[in-house]
Amino acid sequence: MRRGKTIHRLDDGTLVGINLGADFCAEHEWGIENIRRAYSMNDAAEGVARRQIGRFPAEHVMFDSIKPKRSRTVWHGLLSLRHATDRKYCSFDDDMLSRTGLSPLGDDELHGAWDEGSFGFLVKDEVIAREIHDALANLDICIGLFNGDSRNPFSRSGLGLLIASRIPQSVRDRWLESDRDRRSLEEASTNTGIALRLQVAGLQYFALSPKWLSGFRGDKRKTKHPVIYWLNPYQQDENNFGWFTVEDLDAWIAGTGPIPKRAKATA
Repeated sequence: MRRGKTIHRLDDGTLVGINLGADFCAEHEWGIENIRRAYSMNDAAEGVARRQIGRFPAEHVMFDSIKPKRSRTVWHGLLSLRHATDRKYCSFDDDMLSRTGLSPLGDDELHGAWDEGSFGFLVKDEVIAREIHDALANLDICIGLFNGDSRNPFSRSGLGLLIASRIPQSVRDRWLESDRDRRSLEEASTNTGIALRLQVAGLQYFALSPKWLSGFRGDKRKTKHPVIYWLNPYQQDENNFGWFTVEDLDAWIAGTGPIPKRAKATA
């Protein structure tokens, strides 16, 4: 797992949840599908319902306190493991802190780490740890990739554990609008048929991510479609990555256009 931390409260001091942050590392680029699966989260839902857990996998979760060897502070925390069988190899001790990246450093109130299937945190305030644990056990937690900036904890970024019943209505509305827009974008992308044409042509990629053309901040692209794509292709010694139109991607199929790299001229 990789490190991060932020504590979020309402204006009256009520705890909303914690954010385990994000780093520029592979572990934080792979999504959280294994976490969503372990907690039975509903991909077909929208808004809060899509982010709220449907199961508390107690067999995966450890909740305890620890006083690390090099710390004067007792830390309280939770560890959610990718596989239940990992528990027999992991207990709240210094070895666990080292192996999970949770060893507390500096004077921060919270230390956290996560990857696609596991997450954990240590916090000085036992009340925070217990409220998060109890909300998990009561299925009153939303898990998702939210912004680690305390000024805006609800946009995409680090892994957040937010108490569902305390999330403001304005955020609930924003999530619902975002999910509906995402579904419309997926439908518009499907209607282009480009992913299927690339598959038939045998062209592979790590990512082909659509974005509304109207929200694209790059130079104005000429296209008859409402979407543009971020392409991260295989064989990057031969192909460029970047933002491309459907027409650019069709040209790639034909071996032309801006995606294939041109052979360097030889003397």
